[in-house]
Amino acid sequence: MTYRLLGILSLFFALVSAAVPFWNYNKGGKDWNFGGCTDTSVQQAPISVDYRKGRGFTAPFYFFPRFHKSTEVEYVDLEWTFRLKMLEEYIYTVIPFTIYHGSTFKLQYIEFHAPSEHRLMGKEYPLEMQMYGNYTEGVDKHICKEIAISFLFENNGKTNPFLSQFLHKLTRNNTKFNVTLETLFQIDSVTKYHFYGYKGSRTVPYCDYILCWYIIDPPMDISDAQLKEFNKRWKDNKRFAEGRGNNREVQEMIETATVYTLSLIHISEPTRQAEISYAVFCLKKKKKKK
Repeated sequence: MTYRLLGILSLFFALVSAAVPFWNYNKGGKDWNFGGCTDTSVQQAPISVDYRKGRGFTAPFYFFPRFHKSTEVEYVDLEWTFRLKMLEEYIYTVIPFTIYHGSTFKLQYIEFHAPSEHRLMGKEYPLEMQMYGNYTEGVDKHICKEIAISFLFENNGKTNPFLSQFLHKLTRNNTKFNVTLETLFQIDSVTKYHFYGYKGSRTVPYCDYILCWYIIDPPMDISDAQLKEFNKRWKDNKRFAEGRGNNREVQEMIETATVYTLSLIHISEPTRQAEISYAVFCLKKKKKKK
């Protein structure tokens, strides 16, 4: 009986340990002295994008939402963030520019950080949404194992239609619902955006150096009421990292960082197995100036 009880207790603590991360945001990641988080020979994420140093590129953004189709996601509460896990095929193709080859990636999940992890010209934003995907083919697959696209949000009082689809549904873990990613962008609009790309690590342990990061600027809209839903979880929650938020502090840019510029992005409709959707990133590798 005693051995059985010990076995049950061991299993219980193992499950608790697996559910609760062994790291936290109390010091903004400064105490993550394990894994790849201390590897200064590679570019750690996040960074602050500074266009004055010749990094980044201004280019047109085109969005033609011919078909508004949604995809099913699952809400997963991880405590240190929450995740929208894709339950259906959601494939994008990175189209070549001039002689450059294209790549394809499958969107896997979306995570949120409040306040933002990445910064623009040193400015911190109230929210950052990070979309993660796995490369399936193309030249970028040989550079990075995964892609991460960062959307920053500015509190300007305007309701964000994408966030409105699900914020009121996040009451129960593992809830499933449908979202349409195209609502992130203005319908039938042609707008100039800044794009910045670099190869870097994950922003959470073990800080694996496997991501091609792309930061989109200017930020997206978000209202006070929407931002409150995120802040009450992390930034304004004194029981979570003493209310400092769920963001890793900005990391120093190293001299050997691999930097990219994007000259065009076009997103059309999401896909199912028999359909094709395109997110067009015109990529060009940019050598960092010494």
